[in-house]
Amino acid sequence: MNTAGFNGIGGLRRRKGVRVGPSFTVSLIGASNGQAEDGTTLSFAISAGVVDAQRWQTSLAGGVWTDIPNATGINETLDVSGGTHTEGALIRVGVTSAGEEVFSMPVQMTYARPFVIQATVDQAYTKDTGVQVFDVVPFFSGEGLTYSISVLAGVEIDPINGVVTLDTDVMAVQTDTALIVATSNSGGDATIELSVSIQEAETFSLTIQDGEPVITADGGDLTVTITEGIFTGTYSTDIDSVPISVGQLSTGAMALVTPVLSGMATVGETLTAAPGLWLYGGSAPGAPTYQWERDGVVISGASGVTYTLGAADEGTNIAVVETFDAVSVTSNSIDVAVSSPSFTPSDIAGLADDFDAAASATITADGDGVVSWANIVDPALNRLDRFNTATAPTTGAVTQNGLNTVSFDGAEYLMKGSGAEFSESGTIIIAFRPNNADNAFDSIYSVFGGAATFQIDSNDTTNGVYYGRVNSSGHGALNPDIVIGNNWVVMAYRFDVATSVASLWANGAKLSEVTNYNTAYSMAPSRIIVGSNRGRTQHLACDIGQIWRFETAITDTDLANMFSYAQERWGIV
Repeated sequence: MNTAGFNGIGGLRRRKGVRVGPSFTVSLIGASNGQAEDGTTLSFAISAGVVDAQRWQTSLAGGVWTDIPNATGINETLDVSGGTHTEGALIRVGVTSAGEEVFSMPVQMTYARPFVIQATVDQAYTKDTGVQVFDVVPFFSGEGLTYSISVLAGVEIDPINGVVTLDTDVMAVQTDTALIVATSNSGGDATIELSVSIQEAETFSLTIQDGEPVITADGGDLTVTITEGIFTGTYSTDIDSVPISVGQLSTGAMALVTPVLSGMATVGETLTAAPGLWLYGGSAPGAPTYQWERDGVVISGASGVTYTLGAADEGTNIAVVETFDAVSVTSNSIDVAVSSPSFTPSDIAGLADDFDAAASATITADGDGVVSWANIVDPALNRLDRFNTATAPTTGAVTQNGLNTVSFDGAEYLMKGSGAEFSESGTIIIAFRPNNADNAFDSIYSVFGGAATFQIDSNDTTNGVYYGRVNSSGHGALNPDIVIGNNWVVMAYRFDVATSVASLWANGAKLSEVTNYNTAYSMAPSRIIVGSNRGRTQHLACDIGQIWRFETAITDTDLANMFSYAQERWGIV
C-alpha cells in the first residue's frame, strides 16, 4: 500500500488533501452523563486493534492537557477527596495502537454525590427566647458540601458550616412547620425534611382570689394548688416544712420543690438539672443559678443546668445546688458508676484496616450495590472499590446478629488497586459466611504483586462446602485437617517474617501452622481483593460482616481477645 500523503498526527490521517478519521475510537467506561464521581474506577475500550500503551491526562476546563503522574495503567481510580485528582477538572485516556494514539472524549471529575446518614431531629423552641442554633452537618456525608434551606421567616443557614439559626423573637408561634435542608456538591445533592415548632412560654400566676382555691387565705397561711404540668399538686409548706405565709414570702423566696437530676450516671454522659419550684412575693428577683458539687465539694467551672461526667467523677456522688433570691437548695444526688474497661480492636497496636459492614456511613452504594467500602481506621487507606456495576456486591440484603452484611453472589468482588498498602508481618481476621464454593481457588481475601502473594481460598469444594486454606507463594500451604463449612465463622491468618511462622485459625482454634515463611509480602502490592482470588477469576459466594488487618503478628492473647470480640459482636458460636 502506498502510504504517501497520510499523517498520523492527532489520530487523523490525510490522503491527497482529504482528512480521514482515526482507525479506531476509545470509549471511557465508568462515567455517566459526562461525569465521573470520586472513587470511580475508570477503564476504557477500543473499537478495533490491540492496545499497545495508554496514558491518562487531566485538564482544567479550557486548559492544557497534562499527563497524570504514574497514570499509565488500564484503570484509573479517581481520588478527588484525597487530592490526587482535581474536583471539576476533566480527565481522558489516550490509547496507542499500531503507532497511532487516539484520545477518548473527556469527562468531568466530581465529588461523590452526598447522602443522608442520620435521621433528622425535629426542632421545638419557646417563643421569645432569643436566637437558637442547631447543626445539620451530622445529617449528611460528602465532600465539598454547601448547605441551603427552604424559606421560613426568622430562619437562616450558614451555607459553608451548615449551622441553622432560628430567631425565636421574630418567628411566629407554629407547630410542625416543614423545613427542607439541602446539601450539594459537584456530584449532586441530598435533602432532608424536618419540622419546626415554636410554642408560647408556659406560664402560671399565683393570686389570692376570694373563695378560689388557687391561693387561699387560711389563718394567715397560704395553700398553693397547681393543676397542670410537672409540679401538679397542693403545697402548704416549703421543703423544710415551714408553712407558707405572706410573712414568710416577705423575707425571701420559698422552695416548694428541689431541683431533680436526670441522666446516665456513667463517665462521658451528661446530667441535667430540672429546676425546682419557687414561690416569692413581689417582683421576680432574677433567674436561678446553679453550682455542681462532687462529694459535697464545689466543682470549679460547673455552673450550668447540665454537667458532663468526667474521669474524676467516677465512683463519687454528684449533686447540684440551685440558688434563687439568695436562698439555696440541693438536688437529689447521683452515684457515678465505676466503669469497667472493655476491649475494642483499637486497643491492639498496629490496627491498620477495619472494614465494618454494619457501619453504613463507610459504604457508598448505588441502590443496594456497593460502590466503595471505606476503612474506619483511615478512610484514605485501602478503600475497597467495585470494578464495575456487574461485579458490585450488595449491602443490607443479609443481616447477622441484627447487623448488616455485604453479600457476594459468586461473581462479585471489591478491590484496592493503585496505592494499596500491606505489611511483611501481620494478622488478618474476617467474620464471614461462605455460602458456596465451586472451585478450589474461590477466595475470600487475596493479595497480589511483589515477591510473594497469597489467597485465602477453599482448596476442596465437595458439595459446595468451603474447606479453607491459605495458598501462598511466601510459605507452604496452610491446609487444616478440619472443614470450615458453610456457617458463620471468624477466620484469622497470622504471619511473622521475623520468626518465619505462619498460621491459620478459626473461632479461636489454630488449624494449621508452617515455619517456612521466608519470602516476605510486599508493603505496596498491586492489589488487595475481597471476595476473589489473586487473578480475580474465582469468586467466593459469601456474606462478610467485618475485616480487620493488623500490621503486626499479634500475640496469642490479643488474638484470643479478637476472637471473643468478633464472635460476640456477630453472634458466631
